[in-house]
Amino acid sequence: MLCVKLSRNGADSETWKWLAANDIGSLNLGREATAAELAWHLLQTYLERYDQKGDHLHFKTVIKKLLSLGFQLPQWIINSYKKLDPGNLLLLYITFDLLEEAANLGVEFIDAILGKGVEYFGLKNPIRPTSPSVWLPYQQLDHLLKALKETRNDPELIRLHNLLNGRLEEYQHYAGQISKEMIAIAHRKQQISR
Repeated sequence: MLCVKLSRNGADSETWKWLAANDIGSLNLGREATAAELAWHLLQTYLERYDQKGDHLHFKTVIKKLLSLGFQLPQWIINSYKKLDPGNLLLLYITFDLLEEAANLGVEFIDAILGKGVEYFGLKNPIRPTSPSVWLPYQQLDHLLKALKETRNDPELIRLHNLLNGRLEEYQHYAGQISKEMIAIAHRKQQISR
């Protein structure tokens, strides 16, 4: 992947020819940029332009490739994909054994569902009795909690396990309250319509 190669090794004359052939003039960075910065910005432009709504296969493919190369995801990719498919980002982190990143993402996602940071995940609304239901990737979170629990020698991962587990319990308690409120609302509506 050219972006990774340029970030690690720098550019040569062939790289600049390739970038010029790929219309970097339209990137409009507003400053002098390195070949690596141009390549990353070109990738971002292509992902935003060509990624399909619904499957986000282009994003998923790029993220898999970057992680398989052992390259840290750029923040713009993380921020974009969190809005598009946070459950799959969580799964990819787990698949590539990035447990710390996965745990932090899991905590952030639960916080968003509870109402703190909704805008970072593309959620229309947090969990509320009068709003549509909100999806939580239980299977991935359960798998992550088990993986974190198995890492008994790493104090940071133990801390993240406890934090994530606590947040999940908080969500489950709140979801239980919401369910009771929804039943009460439905019951009141039924009583009124009689």
